[in-house]
Amino acid sequence: MTGNLDYIYEPVMGVRNGWLGGDGDLWERSPYWIDGLLPVAYILEDKELIEKVQPWIEWSLASQKPNGYFGPDKDFGYELELQRDNAKDWWPKMVMLKIMQQYYSATGDDRVITFLTNYFKYQLEQLPVDPLGKWTFWAQQRGGENLMAVY
Repeated sequence: MTGNLDYIYEPVMGVRNGWLGGDGDLWERSPYWIDGLLPVAYILEDKELIEKVQPWIEWSLASQKPNGYFGPDKDFGYELELQRDNAKDWWPKMVMLKIMQQYYSATGDDRVITFLTNYFKYQLEQLPVDPLGKWTFWAQQRGGENLMAVY
């Protein structure tokens, strides 16, 4: 299933996904999927799986704003089976930070260093205004995962 979740669970992992710039699911589910798929793709040196992962990496890198924020940034109305709110929550980005670290370890893509540095500067400035628990309790409960990425 890891290599085919986009077909099996298309309403969530498909082209409408917020982590691909769409108006669909935009919270943690697709980052969790890529968190498992990326290491499998690179460990197996599976070209098809690497190609499947790449759009998620490229969109995330390209989504970074001048202030360092990245990822989906707009909430959408309710739609059955989709998580389309809390776009700015810190938690899904914490999962994506781990993905970016894995991607860097696999590829050495220097864009990741700039990307992470800019995001952590954003966090340093923004956390006093928007603390970890502002949108949901997940980021507050799992802030150590963010700290791991910083270190």
